[in-house]
Amino acid sequence: MTAPALAVTGLGAVSACGLGTPALLDAMRAGRVGIEAGAALGLQASALAPLPDCDIARDADALGIDATLAANLQRHAHRAGQARRATLLAAAQAWCQAGSTAAADRVALIVSGSNLDQQGVAESMARAMEGRAVRPGYASDFMDTDHVGAVSEALGIRGEGYAIGGASASGGVALAHARRALLSGEVDAVLVVGVPMMLSNAELQALAAAGAMYRGSAPRAGECVCRPFDRAAAGFVYGQASAAMVLEPDAAVRGRGGRPLAHLAAAAMGLDANRSTNPSVQGEVSAMRRALSQAGLDAAAIDLVSAHGTASLLGDRTEATALAEVFAEAGCRPAINMPKALFGHCLASAGLLEAVALVLQMRAGFAHGNPALDTPIDDRLDWVRTHARACRVVSAMSNSFGFGGINSSQIFTLPQESPHEHKLDRRTSA
Repeated sequence: MTAPALAVTGLGAVSACGLGTPALLDAMRAGRVGIEAGAALGLQASALAPLPDCDIARDADALGIDATLAANLQRHAHRAGQARRATLLAAAQAWCQAGSTAAADRVALIVSGSNLDQQGVAESMARAMEGRAVRPGYASDFMDTDHVGAVSEALGIRGEGYAIGGASASGGVALAHARRALLSGEVDAVLVVGVPMMLSNAELQALAAAGAMYRGSAPRAGECVCRPFDRAAAGFVYGQASAAMVLEPDAAVRGRGGRPLAHLAAAAMGLDANRSTNPSVQGEVSAMRRALSQAGLDAAAIDLVSAHGTASLLGDRTEATALAEVFAEAGCRPAINMPKALFGHCLASAGLLEAVALVLQMRAGFAHGNPALDTPIDDRLDWVRTHARACRVVSAMSNSFGFGGINSSQIFTLPQESPHEHKLDRRTSA
């Protein structure tokens, strides 16, 4: 027996592709890449996908955030850094779009990720080692729950709340816990928020030494150097982003005359029993099959897969093999794309940002292209190549896998009566 439908009612995003979900949708349509040279931010990475400049006073109205809430955001973020401003804007965009009528003490807040501000930790440690004063605000800043406090304070959320980590699968883990909270009946709405994971040069050096991170030449403007599932892939590009999604019981949304953007049909998780960074085919296969079972769907029902695809050689080959086992060996050929090619690997917020991007594509009737996918590593699968593809997507899967053998897979479906809102420009069609 499948669980009651859970409605997606609000979406928010701030990424290298721009401010808000309209900018993200436009970038995916056009195949616009948000990756630039890492030296611009003084980080030891040859390429990165950074946050855009955020200004709450300037940007709130364009993101559909009402004036009263915008003023509240400004009051609580007057000294906030770029990451906090991006998080508040994404969360408020999703919350305003949702229009939820749930009581404040019946709304849950889940922040995806752990160890979220390594830049701040490194800066404070340097000050302490040099004998300089560490600012008092660091007492709360170094804890991931500070993001829970900041968002709940700004939006007036008084239900349960916590931060939850699952490495690069954090977004998927957070969605799974949001689903459980709603199905338990303990809450009436859940706001899931992905926070920019701000790395210091120490983490960047370690990831490069481990062979996971892109170490090629700095990209030219608009150049795509992140090449998931391509034979020339050379590691992931570090991305910074915030994302948000509001989930509510479908019956509650219909009861107030609302219409869901999509349904979260499944959010499954599973472990590899492996502490290492190397992925497992069977672990990934298991997560995908658990999601299909949870949704009550066969593999043939999936029209589009948003793959984890980081552009690391081992990771991509493992996921391609897992995808082939779940789909190709069953005679299914869903379209497959990989959003990290456009906005980098956003680590703790990756899974949530990619889920937001997937729902946007489903509603718009297309699958974004992958600008640098020239020679795919596996010919058994239906990769969306260099340009966007018009397609009807009723059911779609989003995969997120993390270090430590953490696997997650989510399935979203479109409400049957929900028509596509946009038509893909045929000039961008493959």
